[in-house]
Amino acid sequence: MTFMCVKSFKDLGVEISKDLSWSQHISIIVNKANQVLGLIRQTVGTANASTFSLLYHSLVRPPLEYAVPVWNPYLVKDIHAIENVQRSALRLALRQKRGNMPYEKRCNILN
Repeated sequence: MTFMCVKSFKDLGVEISKDLSWSQHISIIVNKANQVLGLIRQTVGTANASTFSLLYHSLVRPPLEYAVPVWNPYLVKDIHAIENVQRSALRLALRQKRGNMPYEKRCNILN
């Protein structure tokens, strides 16, 4: 009988590593979310903030929130990686560059 040793595997859409670190899973979902965010920006644009918000909530957030009780991020770097997706989306929705407005104010404007 031969045993295989794998570094990680995907089960029900969640990437599980050998050492039970969620960093690889978070990296994968952040990359997917950024790709979808870029696709929204290229195809629809940011002319209408309510349309952009609707697309963000329906296409970008679900992969970020899928099975979050299982892989709840606890490392600061993983939390920042996920929050950076939202920061980028807020900047795009308000058509701003980095540093124009504080993050909290952008959150309040777009709820």
